[in-house]
Amino acid sequence: MNYRFLRVAAGLVYPPMRAAFAQKMAAVGGSYRDLQQHLFAQRYHYSDSFSRAMARLGNEASEVVFDSELLQKTWAAEHGLALDAARWKYQVLLAQIRHYRPDLILFHGTDLPLEVHRQLRQESPTVRFTAAFSGFPAVGPENFGVDMMLAGTPEIAALYAAQGIKTRLFYHAFDDGVLAVPGVKAGGDPGYRFTFVGSSGYGYGPNHATRYWTLLELLRQTDIELWIYEHTRKSSVFGRLRRQNPKVALRDLLLSLLGGLGAGTLRQLAAAAPAGKLGNLAAAARDRKQQALAGGPAARLIPPRPLGQAFPQRCHDPLFGLEMYQVLARSQVTANIHTDAAGHSVGNIRLFEATGVGTCLLTNGGANLSDLFAADTEVVTYASIEECVEKARFLLEHETARQHLAAAGQRRTLQDHTVFNRCQQLDEIARQQLR
Repeated sequence: MNYRFLRVAAGLVYPPMRAAFAQKMAAVGGSYRDLQQHLFAQRYHYSDSFSRAMARLGNEASEVVFDSELLQKTWAAEHGLALDAARWKYQVLLAQIRHYRPDLILFHGTDLPLEVHRQLRQESPTVRFTAAFSGFPAVGPENFGVDMMLAGTPEIAALYAAQGIKTRLFYHAFDDGVLAVPGVKAGGDPGYRFTFVGSSGYGYGPNHATRYWTLLELLRQTDIELWIYEHTRKSSVFGRLRRQNPKVALRDLLLSLLGGLGAGTLRQLAAAAPAGKLGNLAAAARDRKQQALAGGPAARLIPPRPLGQAFPQRCHDPLFGLEMYQVLARSQVTANIHTDAAGHSVGNIRLFEATGVGTCLLTNGGANLSDLFAADTEVVTYASIEECVEKARFLLEHETARQHLAAAGQRRTLQDHTVFNRCQQLDEIARQQLR
């Protein structure tokens, strides 16, 4: 039994990615199909890898990039669809679902309002099963209108299951088609020693605090280079500060600013004035910083400024798609730091992207890591900033060990963690639900 599959993707996750694509393609022009194929060729996020994998399994498969205004409005124009300025996103999507007549829809994300899911069911009788992938905890069952949640980590799966939501564990994956693209070559000549690619955590609130402080210490203690996205708009944290008692707000702000100092400097300050207010603040900042670096409660430890401002020579503009893969593939070692929302489990997309292109990955561990990789055999793990720094230095100094680890990690990803592997899992779920 085969079926029609449609993936509704948020393929342009970050504003700079959307802006770059829109600017380039607005100048080039072209049909909806031309624009879509160009976007997929950039390998942003999952590109069209899910539809390619589903087609390999014998299903009729299509993709819609829900968050690209240029793509969606081009499709609407080609199909004579009149749009309402306030609801055009949902109008185009619902029209596309009616056009493709899928049996199964995979929503990559949980952003679609419940009323749109309900309208979808009313207007699209061919749809028999819907699922949504969630790689980050979302809010309450009342916001979901799908038949099943596909949770990116065990902790997210447990969270949804506890709310009575039908859930399956469904990890992120690697699009192994990337390896066939010229310029992205596993085991290519390293051009960078130690790297990090992704969001720095600045401006994202407490769920990313550990990442920010870990990267800050790595910048202080190693020669790491970062390609990072940072929320530089006015931080909502300061709105929270304004709502606090003024004395508490001032203390929080001072603790945050002191937290920007190195751990050694904080120790010296705390020791130099142990009985004074400065010494007490320095000791408190030191303790909170250690909590953050250990993955403990860091919600009140406010990042003082973007890392790109503090280290402009080693912090570069964010990279996406092929450019990101090229940096990963040319790195001797790359770091991975899960968000605090991951809790005690791991499973972010960087685990699979970095190992997939053959890079030696240094990552924080989790209770479920052994389900994905063998620690210190296929990926290298750390439990503290000191261990992270120590292992980074070891890997950079021992080429043979590093290459063996990178090769083992890549073998595991290409064996167990490709998009095709995940689509085999999804296909099994679909056949159970659609029979």
